[in-house]
Amino acid sequence: MISKTIDKAKLNHWFRKIKFFKDWQLAILLIISIFLAGWALRQNNLRMVELRQQVIEADESGEMLQEKLTDLGDYVIAHMNTKLDVPVELPNTYNRDFNQALKESGRVSTSVSLEAEEKCTDASTPSTLQAECIQREILESVGDTGGSLDVYLPTELYSHNFASPVWSPDLAGFMVLLTIGLSLLLISSVVAEKVVKFTLRSQR
Repeated sequence: MISKTIDKAKLNHWFRKIKFFKDWQLAILLIISIFLAGWALRQNNLRMVELRQQVIEADESGEMLQEKLTDLGDYVIAHMNTKLDVPVELPNTYNRDFNQALKESGRVSTSVSLEAEEKCTDASTPSTLQAECIQREILESVGDTGGSLDVYLPTELYSHNFASPVWSPDLAGFMVLLTIGLSLLLISSVVAEKVVKFTLRSQR
């Protein structure tokens, strides 16, 4: 009987010693951690959207495009929750390069190519479809509907996508790890408490 009492005392002492936080304290910390992790993940995504918009504006203006693309790519590949829903299209850059190639070919006048571009340019249309439309309009204008302009631009140069990591060593990443750690700690604490209580009852 004395031995069982001693075992119970040791078990209680051991459990209280390793349990630094009460369950309600862990629960509060977990809620705060979840909120901060969600906020940090949201900030990552908002920054990606901001950088993507800068690329779109650079495509429209034709200025600092490569720099803005680099900024977007570097950010996306280094931060979680920044996945691009669709590739970034550069229709304006494609059309500028396409028109330049037409001019250099010497087959089409500037006025014809500009008129075709005005008819086909639509921000919601992928750059490849715009190019097909422009080519078709130009061929119709010069009366050669069955011909070809012999102008080819690699479409992959005008469509960009970047892979976002599953986890990244930034505020969002560390808050996610903290949230997971607190969740496991809370679960372990609850389970350990139930095991101790069950053990104590079984020794009566």
